Amino acid sequence: YARPNKFMDKLLNHGILQPENRHIGLLISVRNETEARIAIGHDIDILDIKEPERGSLGRPDARTVNQILAFAEGQCVSIALGELVEMSTESLLRFFEEIEPNKNIRFAKIGLSKMKDQDDWRQNWEQAIRCLPDHVAPVAGAYVDHEKAASPTIEQVFETGYQLGCCMALVDTFDKSAGSFLELDSIENFIHYRQLANSLQMGFVLAGSVGIRSLAVVREIAPQIVGVRGAVCCDQNRESAIDVHALNRFSESLRLQTAYC
Repeated sequence: YARPNKFMDKLLNHGILQPENRHIGLLISVRNETEARIAIGHDIDILDIKEPERGSLGRPDARTVNQILAFAEGQCVSIALGELVEMSTESLLRFFEEIEPNKNIRFAKIGLSKMKDQDDWRQNWEQAIRCLPDHVAPVAGAYVDHEKAASPTIEQVFETGYQLGCCMALVDTFDKSAGSFLELDSIENFIHYRQLANSLQMGFVLAGSVGIRSLAVVREIAPQIVGVRGAVCCDQNRESAIDVHALNRFSESLRLQTAYC
């Protein structure tokens, strides 16, 4: 795999951050066509497709992906593919064979839970990445609660992801009942993770129960992208439907509190 270009150029090439309006980008995770239509109607940078009932990075059905892609022309899309420990290269190849060819899919995320004690987790991750279509870039997805997830450390994931050609690095929470990202690690450490990702030429994505009240801290951490689901759902429950009013409030708050030049 070729080393990625400078992360900001890569993000600009993917249409995520516009050079005339540098800001913290917004990723919204959706589970169906109805939610996707709501999200696309707002100023979002990445439309992320996942199935929340299947975990932090739960893989959606191929049929759902096709329904969303059918009207998401021009929208930058990412897909959650599930946990590496639960997938085979055959199932991953079959999944993409069932998806209609669409170059709007720019990124794919694979979770590394239960891989901490697997000596060959790097090789297995590389094999999975090789199953991605050429136009889909892998994301180095790490869990802040990596001990609970039994996953490699954030540093291990980022450094290996860089070697495997990832152009974005994600920190998320594995156990959604354990609290937000702020309850699991310090602001200083999140700044360190962002600095590490950027030093490895990867854009940094911050997720994990990010809410309006945490946006001041998000600004301090300064990720390139912030990923959200629960905060824009009914009753702030990630397994409930996205609520248009909650999405309005969050996107406007993000714009006001974290815009920068």
